[in-house]
Amino acid sequence: MAKLLKTKPKALLIDVTGVLYESGLNKLIDGSLEAIRLLNSIQIKYKLVTNETQATREGLVSKLRRIGYEFTADDILSPGPVCRDFIIKHGLRPHLLIHPALNVKAEEAVMIGDDINSDVGGAQQCGIPGVLVRTGKFRPERDLNHPTIKPNAIVDNLLQFVQWMIKSN
Repeated sequence: MAKLLKTKPKALLIDVTGVLYESGLNKLIDGSLEAIRLLNSIQIKYKLVTNETQATREGLVSKLRRIGYEFTADDILSPGPVCRDFIIKHGLRPHLLIHPALNVKAEEAVMIGDDINSDVGGAQQCGIPGVLVRTGKFRPERDLNHPTIKPNAIVDNLLQFVQWMIKSN
């Protein structure tokens, strides 16, 4: 596999819906469960991120456990509208709230998501490299030719990225 990024990240931010499971179908995305197991076995730090507003972190954990994952609520970061308003009001950069849990600098982490705008573009605006997966919301005709957002890398799924990380060690 070609080199995806200039340096191997020290931590990952992984979007939940569209990377770990298909939203409407409540089914695993191919390779994602294996990717999480690999990450755990090589002790790479990661947090799951979601913009889910209809369920608590505990509810999301319950859903993920039903399809095979073994996460806890502490594994999930879910900023709400109040957090967003606080960040804007005080002129803070969002990564300041995310990275203390991972203990890395923004440029040492990578955001992996299926949404070119909010996942990849949002991460890049915070100084975090963004990797786009070809699962979930990904649409080649829209995402490969986005006028302003250029992913740092594009992979088939989370597993392909994790395998690249292991091989680049």
